[in-house]
Amino acid sequence: MPDLTVHGESTDTLNELRRAPAYYDSSLRKQAQQCMQDTRVTILSTIYEWVDSLDKPPIFWLHGPAGTGKSTIAHTVAEECRRRGRLGASFFFAHANAECSDPNLFFSTIAYQLSKFDPDLRQHIVDGVKAHPSPQDASIPTQLEEFILTPLRKLSNGPAREPIIVVVDAFDECSDTRKASEILQLLSAKIPSLPFRLKFFVTSRPEPEIRLILHPDIHRISRSFDLLRDVDASSTNEDIQRFLRFQLSMIGKEYYLPSWPREMDVETLAQQSGGLFIFAHTAIELIRDKDVMDPESQLAMLKNIGTNGTPAFNLNALYSRILWKAMPETASTTVQERVVTIIHAIVGLRAPLALCAIERLLGLDRGNIRSALNQLRSILIVPDNDKETVQVIHPSFARYIADEEACTEKRFVVGGRQLHSQLAKDCLKQMKTHLKQNICDFKDFTTVEAPITDEETLDLNSQTLSEELKYSCENFAAHVFFADRQDGELCEMVAEWANQYLPYWLEVLALTKSFHNALPSLRLLSNFCGIASASHQSPQLLADAIRMVSESYDDIKRFPHQIYTSCLGFCPLDSPLFKQYSQLSTIHVLSGERKNWRPLLHAFKDPDGNVDSLTFSPNGTILASRSSVGKIRLWDLETRESRMLACHTLRRDTAFTFSPDSKYIAADGSVYRVTTGEEVLVPGICSAFSPDGLYIALGCTDGTIRLHDIQAPSLSSFGELFGHGGTVTTLAFSSDNKFLVSASSDDTIRVWNYSS
Repeated sequence: MPDLTVHGESTDTLNELRRAPAYYDSSLRKQAQQCMQDTRVTILSTIYEWVDSLDKPPIFWLHGPAGTGKSTIAHTVAEECRRRGRLGASFFFAHANAECSDPNLFFSTIAYQLSKFDPDLRQHIVDGVKAHPSPQDASIPTQLEEFILTPLRKLSNGPAREPIIVVVDAFDECSDTRKASEILQLLSAKIPSLPFRLKFFVTSRPEPEIRLILHPDIHRISRSFDLLRDVDASSTNEDIQRFLRFQLSMIGKEYYLPSWPREMDVETLAQQSGGLFIFAHTAIELIRDKDVMDPESQLAMLKNIGTNGTPAFNLNALYSRILWKAMPETASTTVQERVVTIIHAIVGLRAPLALCAIERLLGLDRGNIRSALNQLRSILIVPDNDKETVQVIHPSFARYIADEEACTEKRFVVGGRQLHSQLAKDCLKQMKTHLKQNICDFKDFTTVEAPITDEETLDLNSQTLSEELKYSCENFAAHVFFADRQDGELCEMVAEWANQYLPYWLEVLALTKSFHNALPSLRLLSNFCGIASASHQSPQLLADAIRMVSESYDDIKRFPHQIYTSCLGFCPLDSPLFKQYSQLSTIHVLSGERKNWRPLLHAFKDPDGNVDSLTFSPNGTILASRSSVGKIRLWDLETRESRMLACHTLRRDTAFTFSPDSKYIAADGSVYRVTTGEEVLVPGICSAFSPDGLYIALGCTDGTIRLHDIQAPSLSSFGELFGHGGTVTTLAFSSDNKFLVSASSDDTIRVWNYSS
């Protein structure tokens, strides 16, 4: 009989991993579906051959434009791998959901799923999580190394196993392109060397930053498949016709249309689709619309689009027709404005919200959203239950209404900053209405430990901590950051929030297991206020709040009452935060008041011993230290995480320098990628970065100097300099990038005209 106590403890440990609801079969993915039988035969056969092979590259990259059916293929692959007992994890990115597009949740979500997949692997992952002082705040490289790779290496000592498959969909919808590149670089560097086979199936649009890492012509770690070029167009057209024929026949049966489907209609719609499955799917939803109840007229409207345009043009024309019919220009101004506001909100939300929660967030009457969206079910998921979420069916619609040229229905066009400004204001209004000290009215707040997990407590306070309030607290800072900084009303509202509601906001974040958002949100707000509202004291208040949260992060995260009992009251007397909020403190300092914030921001301990050299990255986010035993460690000043370079022991006098863009660090003639710690070039003896950040020079034992382009994805070599008769011992560039100087064991110093 299993030890239930041990299992319960491991479950509690694993629950410390932050994770997104990004599973392939998540209830949030309401339109998820598999490929229709007898369609996509060639591509699926190619993918399953890769799944079963032991000698294929560890990454399969499926790419194509929006609407070509990548997500449906990914869902089909995930379901088939699950059926075979091979699906270790899945992560389906969704730009409309803040969690499902958050790169910081990618590896932790996968680690959690892997722990459920394999009981032997589970304990190793639990050990990795237990060993970390704060798993919820672990950096992206640490999550991969400690929660996935190290456990897999321990597992690899056992009997041989089939490869584990991880399915990743819509990687281009990751919300942070820099961190997305970091994830891909980590995968390309770490996964191929695993003794145990872990394979990643990845889909995305062919964005340049993804192509630079995954395309097999650049790196030999992936298999690439282009949905436009590697699939015969006639095969795709046949698949779309098969889908249309089946769906139209179902509609014919629903509406008692004996002549359906007419083959000429199938051919016309397939031709209009031009290889885009999303066009065919949207067309079917429009024809089937239960609120219109007239498939023939809907089909006639679609046929008026014509067949001469490009696939993208036809899809945009389809969206325009749907919007025009849903809200004719004869509708009253009030109705038009309400419909536009609702559509913009749904498109702009960073996470899906229930229909009733959106109504409350926007301050609308009950029923307003349902009546506004009744004619838009072909592009939006409108639930029958008000407590279920409203979602955009395909991200191409969101891009359409943000494109002034593509969107011919100008009433619906919205700029990104305008959209975020309005949502930020809606969130701020929510917080102004509901935030207060001890928001849940606990009888003894000092005994409450966050986050709230007790079901009875959650039920008791479900009205207080409403879905729309939690959304507002977690996401308003991101909306503010991307908003129009010239919006005077928004600037005033942010200033009011900083002056009246900031501590209460911290309390809600802690209570709802969202305190990890506190410091990133405060930094976003500080950036906004520093530019947009210099006349207010908001920047100073936010700077103080960052200091207070940094000093007491773990205390507030666990016991929110500490905001009022030990944080505000102990702020420096002259700080704007103390002056504004000291009256909320339940403790009053009688003597020994602080005059200033502690100068100490971070205290790191190098496990390798004494540190004898330090340097900052040019962007100020990374500190590099070298221990007395010759190991270089990189410290992230935001997450307080560290990682060691994959280098041999360095000489005591070794200099180490960052590239001007902070992406690389060089030491002892070796060059390492900062995000992963991996070595990226065959080492030399010495090195130097050009001041413009474009090149690195490496000196070698044979007297040559190798020149590499550090802007190229593989840091390709573009030349060599010859002349020294001995080992090149040191290098330096002139500040104007014109000259490179080198010294050698042949007792010569040479100056090179580098600009030529």
